Amino acid sequence: MSCGLYAARSQLKVVMIEQLIHGGQASTTERIDNYPGFPDGAGGQELMDLFKAHAQKYGMEYRSGRVTGISADGPWRLVHLGNDTILTKTVAISSGSRPNKLNVPGEDVPNLAGDIATRPGVSYCATCDGPFFKDEVLAVVGGGDTALEESDYLTRFATKLHLIHRRDEFRGGPIFQDMVHKNPKIQCVMESVIEEVQGETAAENLVVKNVKTGDITNLPVGGLFVLIGATPNTEYLQGTLDLLPSGHVKTEKGYETSMPGVFACGDCRDAVYKQVVTSAGEGAAVAIDAVKYIAETTILDRTVWPKSSESEGVK
Repeated sequence: MSCGLYAARSQLKVVMIEQLIHGGQASTTERIDNYPGFPDGAGGQELMDLFKAHAQKYGMEYRSGRVTGISADGPWRLVHLGNDTILTKTVAISSGSRPNKLNVPGEDVPNLAGDIATRPGVSYCATCDGPFFKDEVLAVVGGGDTALEESDYLTRFATKLHLIHRRDEFRGGPIFQDMVHKNPKIQCVMESVIEEVQGETAAENLVVKNVKTGDITNLPVGGLFVLIGATPNTEYLQGTLDLLPSGHVKTEKGYETSMPGVFACGDCRDAVYKQVVTSAGEGAAVAIDAVKYIAETTILDRTVWPKSSESEGVK
């Protein structure tokens, strides 16, 4: 939506295609307290509504649909939506990512009620939700750089933190492992997995299994953070664009993909930061690049369509 806003303000004709709800993962976040300009915080859906309204004010068209692929026909880029096809000069891919889950009973516990209604039952972002868990005993699942680094971050708020990992060694880099082992608040629970999350309104107890001995223990907690990576929503681009082994869209020369005129921004490209503010910034950058690309590229007259347009129902 940030990309749509910048592109529309630059006098481009813009259509945004969203498969589900506008704002994607950000719209499902109960509360966003770290977006600049909102000192009292904002509900994820509330903030995304403002993003959408702002972009539509400058002419961005919003359309619900599921993009099944992108292709090229000479200077044109074709965005396929089932039986429909949109003909365009540039494309901004911002299909985001989805956090990997444990897929165990109780993981989808509802949010707490009352004075701390903004606290999630189970969180997938320490930077986003850590401050909501002040003076709590927390648990983190994961063993990579992110899990280790964010476990250290969470001890700013937690009284104690259990770091649960299914292997006998962490996968994270030596500097992050050293950070964890030197933190007196962190207790490492190795060779263990969570079998169940218990609690009616939040993660209150974890049923933990030692994968080596089979022993089952109960771990009382005030919150659970699942930090086992994310999967970019790029399956529909396989075979069309160059993707990294992680599935993220590979970009060069800024944000341009392996197909000229097609750009990528946000969590489908960025495997590191995964924040609303960084994604919004990338969207703005892509719009600026798209304007420059159109200005520098010789485009066929609007009345000249690809030979395949009639058969594919191009609009």
